[in-house]
Amino acid sequence: MPQDRLKIEQKVRNHFSQSPQPLTSNDIAKLIESSYEVTRRICTQMFGEGLLSRSKENSIGKGRPPYLYGPP
Repeated sequence: MPQDRLKIEQKVRNHFSQSPQPLTSNDIAKLIESSYEVTRRICTQMFGEGLLSRSKENSIGKGRPPYLYGPP
């Protein structure tokens, strides 16, 4: 699993080096062809390490608004 985590981390970094547009973890998962939950956890860890920035997306409906992840 550590090798898979590193591969996904690298894909996330590569994406944000090409496109600085913030995305939700669900959108990132689709782009890098990974599961939502794994991508969400890795993005959260990368944010904690200072490798990604994070902000809340404005939500119109009810419920918790999703986070947008982007380059630091």
